[in-house]
Amino acid sequence: MSVSSLGWLLPAIAVIAVIIAAVVIVKKVARAARRTVNRAETQLVKELFEAATDGGAVFDSTPQGPKKVSNMNKIYLPLITKDFPSFNWSETRLMVEDAVKEHYAGKKTLSVHDTAIARYEKTGGSVTLHTESSVSYDENGGKRYAIAQATLSYIRYGNDSDAPQGEHALNCPNCSAPLSRNAAGELLCEYCGTLVTGEKSWQITDIREESTR
Repeated sequence: MSVSSLGWLLPAIAVIAVIIAAVVIVKKVARAARRTVNRAETQLVKELFEAATDGGAVFDSTPQGPKKVSNMNKIYLPLITKDFPSFNWSETRLMVEDAVKEHYAGKKTLSVHDTAIARYEKTGGSVTLHTESSVSYDENGGKRYAIAQATLSYIRYGNDSDAPQGEHALNCPNCSAPLSRNAAGELLCEYCGTLVTGEKSWQITDIREESTR
């Protein structure tokens, strides 16, 4: 090969070498960036999963303080009020907390610290609302902190056999006192005299203490 040929070949080889080096560097940087993004995405997914399953720091609390409820009000309240324009969360919350206090009537120094919507479900003709209340009470010489879960259903009672009995009996929407039926078959509040015949309303059908958190 002549000297003149080498004159242009060597610079060309140098340029190719620089291009190859640049490609290698870009690939390494891209791999590092992907690893960083993947780690961030993995962490985000983990945090969201733990929050959704009540297993992460979002809902954790110290053993010496009230437990935090799974507050999903921002997500579910717009859906509920869209389906039920007359729905009033403030009134419903008071109804739930009164029922929670009744459920724990035998406990000393009971406190209800917070209540929030945890889940809202519509399955066929059934509509169910789940709430959580953070409670504390004295037990075995110490303070117990727990979550009381309440289930509310939107239902209509047609006769006496349809209505729940006992702790979760149908209550007056005006004053929350138990209802009874008069001679005409109407649901009547003996305390305030409110008639609720044919009314559909949110009623608490279950309250239990969560034992897994």
